[in-house]
Amino acid sequence: MPASSFVPEGDWASSSQPNCSASTMRHQFAVFLFNSFASIELVFFERLVFKEAEANVILLLADGHGGSTSHATIRRARDESDLSDLSSPSSAADPENTWSPLKPEGKWTELLAPAPARAKLAVLRNRAALTPLSEWGSIRLGAVTGNNSYFTPSPLHARELALERRDLVRISPSGSAHLHGLSLTSAMLTRLGKKERGTLLFRPREPLSFAAKSYVQMGREIGVDLAYKCRARKPWYIVPLPPVPNLLLTAMNTDSPRIVANAARVHHLNSVYGVYLLDGLVQLGTELLPLAGLNSASMLSAELSGRSYGGGILSWNLRNVHVARPFAPTHPRARRRTAINQRRGRTLSAAWPVSSSNQKRSTALWA
Repeated sequence: MPASSFVPEGDWASSSQPNCSASTMRHQFAVFLFNSFASIELVFFERLVFKEAEANVILLLADGHGGSTSHATIRRARDESDLSDLSSPSSAADPENTWSPLKPEGKWTELLAPAPARAKLAVLRNRAALTPLSEWGSIRLGAVTGNNSYFTPSPLHARELALERRDLVRISPSGSAHLHGLSLTSAMLTRLGKKERGTLLFRPREPLSFAAKSYVQMGREIGVDLAYKCRARKPWYIVPLPPVPNLLLTAMNTDSPRIVANAARVHHLNSVYGVYLLDGLVQLGTELLPLAGLNSASMLSAELSGRSYGGGILSWNLRNVHVARPFAPTHPRARRRTAINQRRGRTLSAAWPVSSSNQKRSTALWA
């Protein structure tokens, strides 16, 4: 039977129009598969099948048109030569070889994780031990300056411009490479400033000081006021600022999101997210969430729900960032060791005591 005869003349068919996003097409196609076939098999290959294309290939086998299913059978092969030696149909009953998505239209990235890891993640979700970060509060991007090099001077540059304290606001510098450890402190911010990082935001108060007037005029002369974001606000040199967040959340990383306590109480730019904890959860969340982000379940959840870019960079889908109840090391040495390992990029070493419930010097801090 021609493949086109399987496709209904409904919404899915119309989704192939040019104005339909690839994401929408993928979601609708996934729903169509699970609602239209009694059996679905997905074959993953360890090696490239089409080497010239340099693309990973998944073979889709759908059977029993007119039926429906809630799961897919997973097969794994080295390359196309192994297709004739795949496991017998009876192996489909093995939980190791089946996948039951929470929602067919959701991301299928979790198929890349081993079956035991997926099963443990599902148990944590069912027990509400893995909860959306949004249940702790709201998440917002930081300020958009329109020109970071102009609006975010280092302390040294601010002194050279003779800007007054009333003209400046302390910020977490642009980017997120400095967000290691469990908190961003005032001492860390001072060290970043000495390295000529932009730890200040030019945001003068009215009436403008003499130095602020001079700097605003300089901005006009070099065309800062003509940037899109600057043109859209009145006056152009006053950057809208969200409130100071309780926590800072990195927008993208190589392994897992960094949740860092904002101990310095500084504003943030749009290179990171700010987490605003609900009333009654501020103290608990500030202490626990930086550790919860290092829990192996949290890290796996974020990796599976994130979006992969070149060079091993992952960005996070905020709707799907979940955090596990952490088993936090309460002994001061253990907490200090966790923070040091994270700052030095030793993510696995930092995550190990936080992920284990059997550590002699660890205890569940969940009330």
